[in-house]
Amino acid sequence: MRRAAVATGFVTAALVVGCGAPSHPGAATAPSLAATTPAPRLIWSAANNAELAPGSVVKASATAGTVNALLVKDQSGKLLPTTGLASGTLPPDGTFTLAASATGPGGKVMSTLTVHTLPADHTLHATIDPTAGQTYGVGEPITVTFDTPVTDRAAVQRAMTVTASHPIGPAGWHWFSSTRVEYRPQKYWPANTTVTVHADLSGVQAGPTTFGTADTSSAFTIGRSQILVVSDATHQMGVFTNGVLVRTVPVSMGEHQGTWTTRSGIKTIMSIERTVRMDSATVGITGSGAYDEIVPYAMRLTWSGEYIHGAPWSVYAQGSYDVSHGCVNVSLDNAEWLYSNSLVGDVVDTTGTDRQMEWDGNGTGGVWNMPWATWMSGTVGV
Repeated sequence: MRRAAVATGFVTAALVVGCGAPSHPGAATAPSLAATTPAPRLIWSAANNAELAPGSVVKASATAGTVNALLVKDQSGKLLPTTGLASGTLPPDGTFTLAASATGPGGKVMSTLTVHTLPADHTLHATIDPTAGQTYGVGEPITVTFDTPVTDRAAVQRAMTVTASHPIGPAGWHWFSSTRVEYRPQKYWPANTTVTVHADLSGVQAGPTTFGTADTSSAFTIGRSQILVVSDATHQMGVFTNGVLVRTVPVSMGEHQGTWTTRSGIKTIMSIERTVRMDSATVGITGSGAYDEIVPYAMRLTWSGEYIHGAPWSVYAQGSYDVSHGCVNVSLDNAEWLYSNSLVGDVVDTTGTDRQMEWDGNGTGGVWNMPWATWMSGTVGV
């Protein structure tokens, strides 16, 4: 019994000492939480000043803590996009500074890293049409042309955006080839709309050894709506501006002799020219039907040579029958009026002939003849 009492007294004494002040100088104290909890440490997936392959991604992680944020700048000081705690794909031939911070129970730390990327084997640049700062008709599609074939169309399409100041309804991209993609709404653009196109290709991997190196953009305006409705049945053109018929123009179209027949379907005005030299030899017409004329007030509709233009020599036939080699002939007065009141991208909707406008390869307006389901089948999943 005595031993039990002594033992109990020792334990009690030990607890009292442990909870109170040291009994003499130099006695040990219990370690604090701060002294036993390590500070967080940031870990990069690449070494400082490493030379990386173009398109590389650098990640940040932390021990004893959580990474709060990650910033990436290029050599010009431009901030680059990040994905969570990783950089985006880094463009070729550049120097990049990464900064991150982490916090944990043991405190907060910050860390920076510099890396370099090697040049790419192939680079990708985009050209956007329409031209920035210009005004176009409601039928003008967006065309993006690449100087190098694109293998990863989905990656490139994800990097391209189109915004409009008015609702445009369903719209989408259609890839015609590995170097050309076009964008249009299901219907024509709304009148008086500002459209902005971005092709943010810097750092985008477009193929196994192909990387975008620059961002490209274009902001343009869609003007008033103007649609020219041309009928071969009546030999008349109706000019509708913002939905209102403002002018009726007698026309003479292509004679119905094979390749001279004017195409039916939707076209758009591709260029507006004060004069154009039309040499039939360039389209294979020689002999008795040959011509070589300077034509006034010409609005190009196809690459193959269809125009609306002034033709004082065929006024006798305009409004009655067809005598041209495929162009839409109008009087000099009407041609001058159209020349002064038209925009590139204005729609020309032609009916009544047995020859159809091509979907691709013969003018910007051909895209409007493609059924919408077919158009959207040429996009890629993003």
